[in-house]
Amino acid sequence: VFLEFQRFAQLDRWISVLEELLAGAPVFADANAELRVYAALVGAILQRKGNPPALEKYVARTLNLLQQASDANLQVAAATYLLRYGTVVGCMGVARQTLALIEPILADPDVTPLRRGLCESFVAWFYVNVPREAQAREAIERLDRFGLEQELPRLRWFAAIAGYWLE
Repeated sequence: VFLEFQRFAQLDRWISVLEELLAGAPVFADANAELRVYAALVGAILQRKGNPPALEKYVARTLNLLQQASDANLQVAAATYLLRYGTVVGCMGVARQTLALIEPILADPDVTPLRRGLCESFVAWFYVNVPREAQAREAIERLDRFGLEQELPRLRWFAAIAGYWLE
């Protein structure tokens, strides 16, 4: 849904379902399972509802779970939503915390190229928005090169967008 930029409305019904289920204080099998739910909720709400008051507590829980989870791909996916939240809403403190936690995990060889690339695109976007020009240029170049190496043209497109805004 996110990569194709279409039919975001299909997220709407799941937002209320997840919020209702979380209100019942469910017991999760582990931090990975709980992170999967909270990260998905943060991403969906941000995409469809902007920044409602409830989002702040979901972001805080996601940030906390990011540190407890053990699945590198899941951590990178959650960090992508958190970086996006921080830069879109202007909560740069959340973005900074997320970046510090996720940078070492991005190098994990188990992280899939697409998952890493999407996260790297929001790392670049963070540096564009801070602004830190040198780090932004490095992140954009790294993303562009990675998209080329992995034959993922959409990542190069994201690098070009960040580069455009940096200029």
